Amino acid sequence: MAAAAEPKVSLRILMLGDSGVGKSSIMKRFIDNKFSPSMTSTIGIDYATKVIDSGGSPVKLTVWDTAGQERFRSMAAGYYKGSDGVVMVYDITVRESLENVRQWMRDLRGRVGDGVAVLLVGNKADLAARRQVTEASGRELAESVGAAAFVEVSCRSGAGVNELFQQLTDRVLAARAAASSAPAGKGGRTVRVTDDDDDGAEKPAAGSGCC
Repeated sequence: MAAAAEPKVSLRILMLGDSGVGKSSIMKRFIDNKFSPSMTSTIGIDYATKVIDSGGSPVKLTVWDTAGQERFRSMAAGYYKGSDGVVMVYDITVRESLENVRQWMRDLRGRVGDGVAVLLVGNKADLAARRQVTEASGRELAESVGAAAFVEVSCRSGAGVNELFQQLTDRVLAARAAASSAPAGKGGRTVRVTDDDDDGAEKPAAGSGCC
């Protein structure tokens, strides 16, 4: 059997959102296809990698999970620059987590401008009976804050999780291709692509598997 092709493209994906919305659980489901109801909140920064296919080519994703607590926000902000895409998560059962997306987006745009693609993600879609945020409200906010797309997922069942990372990866690479083919001086958004073994940031000293 032929060995799998080594990825020539590496993208850094940042998870943002309030504490408890399920960022770590989404990452765990995507990386390991596992779910634990007892995951604890992230302390600082954690990360994991996975290779997926985009347009017939392997792409290495390094997914960075940030703590949502206020006391860790300055640490998380240090990872904004150099990110190729952002997964902005809220909990459909906690309306405040949706409302706080605006502040997360202000912080992000204040540091990196509009050059990073953001997917707004409503998590815990399996908890329909406890829903406080309608899907329409999520879509409306996505348009309001300039997110590239909006999806609802369930980290418990896995529904929509792989698709959200696939969609974000495809969008980032499509924007990169469009920028590289644009005539000189015509602008076009630049999307950062790194080498395989350079994820563009220091590795965290420690982290936890967390929400």
